[in-house]
Amino acid sequence: MWYTGGTTALATDEEVVVIYAESTNGVDWFDFQLAVDRGSQGTYDAKGIWAPTVIKDGHLYRMWYAGSDADATFRIIYSESDDGVSWRNFQLAVDINSQGTYDSWFVDTPMVIKDGGLFKMWYTGAALPFNINIIYCESDDGIKWRNFQLAVDTGSEGIYDTNYAYRPAVISELGYGKMWYRGDDGTTSRIIYSESY
Repeated sequence: MWYTGGTTALATDEEVVVIYAESTNGVDWFDFQLAVDRGSQGTYDAKGIWAPTVIKDGHLYRMWYAGSDADATFRIIYSESDDGVSWRNFQLAVDINSQGTYDSWFVDTPMVIKDGGLFKMWYTGAALPFNINIIYCESDDGIKWRNFQLAVDTGSEGIYDTNYAYRPAVISELGYGKMWYRGDDGTTSRIIYSESY
């Protein structure tokens, strides 16, 4: 497991890092240790990092996470590891304005799967004034991304995501995608399910 850990009870983007842990049953966890610290990439994660997504690709672990720079602008960073604990090859993967309309403010909470030979990412894209949606893109190597498109717009569900649609979780099953994301109607946040064929 890789998760965001904070150094205070109410951690800010200046205090969060990525923690690694192991389990034999998915319930009881041990061997907790720091996996990725602030400033590991050097520029784009100087203030903090969070929302890691990790996949095992052959012998390699690949991680994408949201990094916050000195101005508190979030971008998506890539790194890789042989053991899931020691990480290297930190690179900017998705910058702001990659899609061009819906991600001009920040990009955040990446979710990546590998479908055949293609890496597919869904991430939170934000543009002012507080327009927060889910963007899709794809890559051959997990580092250079293309084909940026709006995947889920606010109001796609109709009632529960009229304010925001963000923080996607995606799996590929039986030839089609299943997504769960956080929808906000301006008062309450809920988890919404959707499919893609």
